[in-house]
Amino acid sequence: MIPREVTDLLQQYHIHLHPDWISQCIAYLSTTQSSPNNHALAQGVLQQVLHSDLANMGVPILPPNISEAHNLVLGETHSVFLQLNDIMEVGISANALLEAIQEDKPKRGDPQPPQQQKPLPRKMLRLTLSDGYQEVLAMELALLPGISVESLLGAKILITNALVRRGVILLRPENFQLLGGFVADMNQGEPRVRLETLCRNLLGHQ
Repeated sequence: MIPREVTDLLQQYHIHLHPDWISQCIAYLSTTQSSPNNHALAQGVLQQVLHSDLANMGVPILPPNISEAHNLVLGETHSVFLQLNDIMEVGISANALLEAIQEDKPKRGDPQPPQQQKPLPRKMLRLTLSDGYQEVLAMELALLPGISVESLLGAKILITNALVRRGVILLRPENFQLLGGFVADMNQGEPRVRLETLCRNLLGHQ
């Protein structure tokens, strides 16, 4: 049986998961925590959710064929829990983004680079979100808090009262909440290495 504390915490964040995954997660946590109480167990489940792939644990929650939806309000009655599968800056050119990445890289013979990298240019982000079954594009219409083109993939997000136009979710700070987390298998390299490779591919560079 799934403890009520676990169910309540998942409902608080509008997280809908396959019951078998929750049961397996609880069984795993019960072997790794010494005398866990239900509150600690619930927090442990939440952390596992934030760092697991929705494709392995989620249930379909996006409307069918959302990529074809128009003038639909997503999360009108309750927030929708989704995963960040991809992110890209589309407000500036791939060439300008590539130049910014390369300018901040240490040159051969230079001393060790500073710990703090310069932030990359930021105008408009395009996100690919998923419930584990469908992917849907989302566009940043106003600066979203806590997220950037270098954000780790697999992060979990809540969407509330967001308009969908021509299959694209329109994001503003008031309808977007970043819960955090990431999926290790989706982040094999540093974010800037991933972005540099993507920009090079878009520009046809070797």
